[in-house]
Amino acid sequence: MTGRRQIQPIALNGVVPGGSTRKLPIFEWLDPRTLWVDGSYQRESSERSLKLVRKIISEFDWAKFKPPVGVLVNDGVELLDGQHSAIAAASHPEIKMIPVMLLDVEKLEERASAFIAHNVTRISVTKTQLHTAAIAAGEEEALAVQRVCAEAGVTILRVQPGSGRYPPATTMSVTAIAALIKARGEITAVKVLSCLARGELAPINQTHVRAADVLLNDAEFCTQITSESLSATIQSTGRKIEDEAAVFRAAHPSVSAWKAMAICWFRNRRGSKAGASLPVPASSRSAGGGALKSEASSNGTEKINTGDLKTACGKLIENIEHRPANPIAVKRQAPPVADNGKRDARPKLNGWMPGVFLLRCSGCDEKYQGDKRSRSCADCAYGCQEVVSA
Repeated sequence: MTGRRQIQPIALNGVVPGGSTRKLPIFEWLDPRTLWVDGSYQRESSERSLKLVRKIISEFDWAKFKPPVGVLVNDGVELLDGQHSAIAAASHPEIKMIPVMLLDVEKLEERASAFIAHNVTRISVTKTQLHTAAIAAGEEEALAVQRVCAEAGVTILRVQPGSGRYPPATTMSVTAIAALIKARGEITAVKVLSCLARGELAPINQTHVRAADVLLNDAEFCTQITSESLSATIQSTGRKIEDEAAVFRAAHPSVSAWKAMAICWFRNRRGSKAGASLPVPASSRSAGGGALKSEASSNGTEKINTGDLKTACGKLIENIEHRPANPIAVKRQAPPVADNGKRDARPKLNGWMPGVFLLRCSGCDEKYQGDKRSRSCADCAYGCQEVVSA
């Protein structure tokens, strides 16, 4: 809903209006340096809150100032809400007095309850709602996001659909899009978002934006996949790519979600050989990671392969290379056998089946004993189940 509207009462639908016998609140202009805060139920100042206070001071504007709420006590006024605004005003050299709404709340328990209500009984503003306000305020970052999305055919939603079903080419990830514009510029950002919109993603989220960005713009990948090819891949794989990425992360927990998505899109790209291996940098084992690489292990990367694992729905993940070792039963191998592989007695699940054949897991690449039809060790299979079910 847009435009100016008048406040109107709503239907109560059986709600019984509450009420109290308290005196009506009053407003007074007070020196913020005379106000008090009860630490028994209010939070202490943290570094995060001090940063907020400094921001209020640096951008002080009466149009942005929300009057604190307080109560009269024996030695002055004690705040129930708005201590950051009061501290900012007290710290500002040009602010001498501020308006304070004073309430009649005598008991400590009632003051603590009022503090909770002021901080809980509200609906947080979403990032997309803030984005809409930023456009109205003329903020350049928000206007750039709006221009890029309009050019790419992507619609920014202010709230989640009531049904939970997003239309294709919609998004609420304004922060990720703003970061993409800052890093790549508007023209390249349009290219990335247009690709995702043509893939009919619903919705386009942060993981999609980062994965498409690295595939289309990283020097190692942009010569091996086109925007049209990636759009076709996204459209053809649909929602099953989410399960495939979850399977990959189960086998390689240190790989971030967007890297796993990029890997799965790349492996399934149109015109590529099914099951082609995609190298991932060794640095991705750490929390920080870096841009994906596509060279062989000679330049510091390693090949990661997943297998024909099943999702929680029981569907077989396609286009993932399965590389089992020669499945010769352990009891038939001539001694000595240097490594008989890890053993596990857990029941069949997600490509894991117990047995006596020596195989190599197509997820973690380790040897294990299992049924000759098995595709993964028990550790990877059960880890996949946990990730997909989460």
